[in-house]
Amino acid sequence: YIKKCADELKKIGIAFDHILNYTFNIDLGILNLLGYNQYVDYMGNEISFKGKYSLSKICIYKDKVLFSDKCSKNIIKLGNLHIVDKLSVLLFGKNSEILIGDDTSFINSSIQISTDGKIKIGKDSMFSSGILLSHADQHLIFDLNTKERVNANKNIKIGNHVWVGRNAQLLGGAHIPDNCIIGGNAITSHNFTEKNCIIAGNPAKVIRKNIIWARDNQAYDYQTYDECKDQRALQYLD
Repeated sequence: YIKKCADELKKIGIAFDHILNYTFNIDLGILNLLGYNQYVDYMGNEISFKGKYSLSKICIYKDKVLFSDKCSKNIIKLGNLHIVDKLSVLLFGKNSEILIGDDTSFINSSIQISTDGKIKIGKDSMFSSGILLSHADQHLIFDLNTKERVNANKNIKIGNHVWVGRNAQLLGGAHIPDNCIIGGNAITSHNFTEKNCIIAGNPAKVIRKNIIWARDNQAYDYQTYDECKDQRALQYLD
């Protein structure tokens, strides 16, 4: 229906994407229907992505209350993602950058980013439901004596083949290396440096080292990694 409307409007000289350009929400499913994989709105927000997505699978929201006139010049580059439910990207400022590699999957997650922030996710990662990535606190905190700010924004970096459990929160400063697992409900802003670990708790810490994980369902009851069909973790080992 959207594609048909776009074609009809174009016949009379009205570009459908101009309407999309001035909205607060950009649905990648609509861009797909219009034949776009690269798009720049009127505020200079650049969106590029691989893959095909149905409506409401990946939505980019520009804050329309506090920062509607400031959500500009953000860069969003998405690989070929697997979206089971929905991925929401919320922009709260300008000059931010979101990079997500190929073959990463999301069930129902939210990415929030504000001015000058950067969130980078590698390839082949797996995000469960209810996950939040936010590089900045939503409000300001200052030292009582010096009056200087103490909660500066920090970037988030997630490596390749990282499994993030349900309801985890990865906050500003979080760095998760390749082949790690983030336990459900974990909260962290820590810069972890060791690959192949399980990280869990609040605040999150390493609870097990020297692990490797596969996407194969537990219903198969495999007892060794060699039985798994998913062997992609091997390419991210040192």
